[in-house]
Amino acid sequence: MNYTSLHRLATFGLTAFIAVSFFACAKPAPFVWATDYRAPQILPAEERQVRPGDKVIVHVRGQDALSGEFTVAGDGRYRQPRLGLVEVGGYSVKEAESRLKQRLEGWLDSSLIEVSVEHQPQSISVLGSVRRPGRYALASGMGVLSTLAEAGGLDDFADRDGIYVLRGTGQATRIRFRYRDLADGAHAGFELRDGDVIVVE
Repeated sequence: MNYTSLHRLATFGLTAFIAVSFFACAKPAPFVWATDYRAPQILPAEERQVRPGDKVIVHVRGQDALSGEFTVAGDGRYRQPRLGLVEVGGYSVKEAESRLKQRLEGWLDSSLIEVSVEHQPQSISVLGSVRRPGRYALASGMGVLSTLAEAGGLDDFADRDGIYVLRGTGQATRIRFRYRDLADGAHAGFELRDGDVIVVE
């Protein structure tokens, strides 16, 4: 198994652990029904958060030893030559650039430093009582029902009233669905977003 496969496996495992931990609490976390949920505005690409698996592209004019492409590890950090580990996970591209420039202050003029981020392909994760849990590529307009179908559908132990989408980092928003509503097309307008986690109880 190569590094990329191991990294993807580790990232998915971390996502699964967070989601399972989220549902393992003795007191269930609050949720919002899908009919009452109002999605926040989608951020422009430059304001999207840097996540594990993304590539940080650093170009320092006249300093090839400091330049290169670096993959963000599962802990949200990457290793910058001569600086060591730099934490960028959870920050926007602009914030990541600012953090790097701060670390390099005293060495270089910040105007010589250019930072960009190549985001990993958009994906979602499906966990719990489905036949093929895992990570799936996110296509434009993809919804909960079509994703559950791609995951093989609900298994024999699934709670058809206990389908949730976890959205966001930290204190994730927990959006609840009923399978019969999904099948009736009640939530056809609900589009999944990069990083969403579907959990079927």
